[in-house]
Amino acid sequence: MQVGDISFANVHLSHGQLLNRRQLYRIAAALRGRPSAIIGDFNAVGPILMPGFADVGPREPTHFARNVVPFRLDRCLVHGLHCGSATTRAPGPSDHRPIVLELHVVEAAIKRDRLGGARRRIARLRAALR
Repeated sequence: MQVGDISFANVHLSHGQLLNRRQLYRIAAALRGRPSAIIGDFNAVGPILMPGFADVGPREPTHFARNVVPFRLDRCLVHGLHCGSATTRAPGPSDHRPIVLELHVVEAAIKRDRLGGARRRIARLRAALR
């Protein structure tokens, strides 16, 4: 989803730890180069290390289920964005607590993306003229 200059990907990734990382890398590759956020249920245990992206989600448990220790499943990775705050809300009918983020575009990321788009258009024109 595109909102202004920011691309958002809302995810519910697979439970398999290798498969969910692969899904995440494909999504990140599609978004890289422009201000973007990948938000949702990552179903990931442990840190998420994604080059060019920062994990800015709340650092508190977001998943509460019976007979399971509460832990952090819901996250937010950003590229070209700054996070002013990250919190969770009280749980509703779900076993996940909603996360709330205050995100701001890093101005250099917008300029870089606009230049990148212009460069791509020029490269296509040059290729067409050959």
